[in-house]
Amino acid sequence: MNKITTDFSPHAPRQSKPLPFALTSLPNAKVAIVGPCEARACGLATFTCDIMQNASKYESEHRFHHVAMMRSGERSNSTLQIAEATRESYCEVARRINEARFDAVWIQHEFGIFGGPDGELIIDLAERITAPLLITFHTILAEPSAGQLRIMKKLVALASGMMVMSDNGRQLLVNRYDASPERITLIEHGAPDRAFSMDLPERGAAITLATFGLIGPGKGLETALDALAKVKPQYPNIKYRIIGATHPVLLAREGETYRDGLKLQIRHLGLEQNVEWVDRFLDIDELLVELDNCQIYLTPYPNLQQSTSGTLSYAVALGKAVISTPYVHARELLAKDCGRLFPVGDSDTLAGIIEDLVERPSKLLALQQRAYQRGRVTIWPEFVKNVDAMVRNIMIAPSRMVRHDRLRTTPGLTGFFAMIDGTGMFQHSKGLIPDRDHGYCLDDNVRALMLMNLIGNADDAHHYRVMLTLCSFIQHCYNGENGHLRNFMGYDRQWLENIGSEDSNGRAIWCFGHSYRHAALPEIRGWGGQWFNRSTDLAASFNSPRAMAFAALGAALVLEVDASHPEARKLLADTGARLFQLLKTVSRPGWVWFETVLGYDNPRLPEALLRAGQLTANPEWIEAGADALRWLNQIQVSERRMFRAIGSDSFGKPYDYLPFDQQPLEAWSAIDACSTANEIVPSPEWVQHARVAMAWFHGGNDRSITLVDVSKGTCRDGITRQGVNENRGAESILAYQLGYYGYMRLAEINGREVANDERNEQDIGNAAGYSRPEAERRPELGGPAPLPSQLAG
Repeated sequence: MNKITTDFSPHAPRQSKPLPFALTSLPNAKVAIVGPCEARACGLATFTCDIMQNASKYESEHRFHHVAMMRSGERSNSTLQIAEATRESYCEVARRINEARFDAVWIQHEFGIFGGPDGELIIDLAERITAPLLITFHTILAEPSAGQLRIMKKLVALASGMMVMSDNGRQLLVNRYDASPERITLIEHGAPDRAFSMDLPERGAAITLATFGLIGPGKGLETALDALAKVKPQYPNIKYRIIGATHPVLLAREGETYRDGLKLQIRHLGLEQNVEWVDRFLDIDELLVELDNCQIYLTPYPNLQQSTSGTLSYAVALGKAVISTPYVHARELLAKDCGRLFPVGDSDTLAGIIEDLVERPSKLLALQQRAYQRGRVTIWPEFVKNVDAMVRNIMIAPSRMVRHDRLRTTPGLTGFFAMIDGTGMFQHSKGLIPDRDHGYCLDDNVRALMLMNLIGNADDAHHYRVMLTLCSFIQHCYNGENGHLRNFMGYDRQWLENIGSEDSNGRAIWCFGHSYRHAALPEIRGWGGQWFNRSTDLAASFNSPRAMAFAALGAALVLEVDASHPEARKLLADTGARLFQLLKTVSRPGWVWFETVLGYDNPRLPEALLRAGQLTANPEWIEAGADALRWLNQIQVSERRMFRAIGSDSFGKPYDYLPFDQQPLEAWSAIDACSTANEIVPSPEWVQHARVAMAWFHGGNDRSITLVDVSKGTCRDGITRQGVNENRGAESILAYQLGYYGYMRLAEINGREVANDERNEQDIGNAAGYSRPEAERRPELGGPAPLPSQLAG
């Protein structure tokens, strides 16, 4: 017998390019890896444990912590455990992961290991995670069911990065599930790193074949037994070892019926002396011994869509001659003559390949050597290096150092003016470029006029023209046939509706009051007062809490000029009463709010109630408004004490909220609401929260990305899971600009306090000493928001 030992060099991995906020240094990230309980007898549990063990063994630059998926009766050493069938468990563990400040979360996805139809409960974890999310898709179906397609597309949308183990999987993710190619990394299944060594049998001597894995109809063992019966007459000493326990799902459903059928087939074919059973789930060391003791490895699987097989990867890496059906993983791993393929169910072809290799030991050896060389790409040291790079590509830079003087830098106006033409302000942009396809809207033009009221120079011809253009657009929105304002206009100046939303009409009333109080031209101040008087009856018809709040803020501004204005005083009193009643009716422990859901511009509701309480001398409203704002501020601060705006992903979710997509409007309204609260019930907590909200624009956010171009005065459209929305629409630009002036107003009113807080140029929202919100110190405010199950009913 000849003993051969060979060493081969590894090949370079194929990886995706880093995301815009990815690190280039070695950060030693803390990664939560979500996979089955380590004691479970399944390939995915083995794979998850292998990652943990080999990351340590081969000195990964990252630290991995297991989040164990648990079934009834299972035990795990992991401190983070998810009860597979319980939705609340996914939500609770997501909260704990966020609080533990993991740098990344890596989900090992198979449809069968998560609860709910098609494993849909994993969405409840994934959409609550604030760290960048990695997902390895172990099964990628070419023809998914409707439920599987929905879940896969949702996971793809949530992921900052995706890992596949085959090129076919990469193509399916892109073509079938709309994944972005740049977010996909191909890393082949890891395998042991062992020296190539075998004792070659003499020509025609006994040889051992093996198949490993959970036993079930999907293994194609019937075909292998039929082929063995055809080979036996010429090689009567040939052995076939079938290694593995019956699949637990099959065992629970049918017992050992399937295995008994195979044994009956073995007796019928006369193979009792040729087939050996290892009827249990083997650990890694035992499996490696079994693979060392065979010369040929069979994977006669009938499912040609199987994109990953851990046992196939192991067999190739150990230098076994592999004979397989042409399923996806086998076609890729065994290409270039690194193995042999045969058609599904074709026992004649399989028998011919076995005979050819047994008869020609030199051919068998050459095939084993090619397999071993191919496997150098997949060994665990290479796998760990590739995983390290993949994690690094999606990681966020450390909390950005936001200088306090940066918050006080006056934004330029060129980006703002570039969004305005002779009709009004464009609604959206594509990158920096105004988007004519979406035309104009009342919402943005009233906000634009409010900005011009604060900064407009009546002696500047350009400012003068812009102010009049905005006023002209707003008054043109009025539809005299129904007494409401329209909101959306196409680029062709054709109205797209007859009546705008309540919120857009309420925002217009706010603008009228703002113009009456702040406009640079006396003529515009008079115009604002006239339109406010004309609109007060409209405000009485509002049912939207935000529309009511906007109108109330407008009324409060009118009363700053004319304290006896009867319509403004009545509007404010009526709105305050309605908002207070909503808050009393809807609030419950852990949910101190006006509605059962959170939407956009949330801080405007408590701000309006505070202002109504102040101007009507109602201390009960003031206390209620302050409590609601404290509760909202509490949930809009991250674990790292940075501002985290309630995002659009939260819309329509009763008694629940999610971390993304965060939009600039929330930061501006938080600054204004805290400024109002500090004026009425002074406290450092309001100043601190306004400061972290302002820092959000400058990188003090969940993705450490600067949203603004200070010199041009533009702002990107928000923070997403993958980084940033690069568009710079009107709402975002105006939120930044108006947020700045709101912050400066607060700083001017509270100059000494703000100066003391800002004397050290520290990381705002983190090292700057943001105190814990009062809601966490006052039990009557409910503390942290409860899980959805605690709010049921």
